[in-house]
Amino acid sequence: MTGPRWARVGVVADSHVGEYRDALPGGVAAALEGCDVIVHAGDVSVAAALDPLREIAPVVAVAGDHDRGDAARLPRMARLDVAGCRIGVMHGSVGRPLDTAITVAQCLAPVALPWRRVVHRGLRRRMPSVDVIVYGHWHAVTSTREDGVLMVSPGALCPLGSLEGDGRVRRSPAGLADLAVRRFRHVNGIRRGRGHVAILDVTPDGPRVSHVAVPVTP
Repeated sequence: MTGPRWARVGVVADSHVGEYRDALPGGVAAALEGCDVIVHAGDVSVAAALDPLREIAPVVAVAGDHDRGDAARLPRMARLDVAGCRIGVMHGSVGRPLDTAITVAQCLAPVALPWRRVVHRGLRRRMPSVDVIVYGHWHAVTSTREDGVLMVSPGALCPLGSLEGDGRVRRSPAGLADLAVRRFRHVNGIRRGRGHVAILDVTPDGPRVSHVAVPVTP
């Protein structure tokens, strides 16, 4: 980047509206006020959930693995240039087998594992030649640089996913998946009632990220 270029990008992911939530949490509009553009990194889960965001700023959204209907027809990846900063957006899955392996390994470990390195490596292969990669899927707040690329996950607006609020573990083999997800969220510090969005400020010194907590209710 050259010259005094400034812009503010709101970053949202995993809102799961129409699936696990009835609407975006209150406080999202205030958190994103003043943004020039908003990106949603998948799992909207229905396209109508983007309408309140469009009242704040133009929206660029990609599809996630829980999107359906019109939301499922969103692109899987998007690129945008904001004040000279090249931003790539995708949901964040690195494929079901590897996603499952990461989740299982984390469930068996007593502390958080460096699983983000594996995810980031896969995402960077899919989205080369960008300055920032925005992703979701894992519901974990992330902001780190790897080989000059800023990797940003805003966290989720539906932190526990299918186990949000008082969701119960299913009494079937699927319950094992519920327990695995709950364990993964717990070890990585993801808690009920603590949603997040991110603010990506593009400055003459490069992009900078801040994370904003948004209270959520079931």
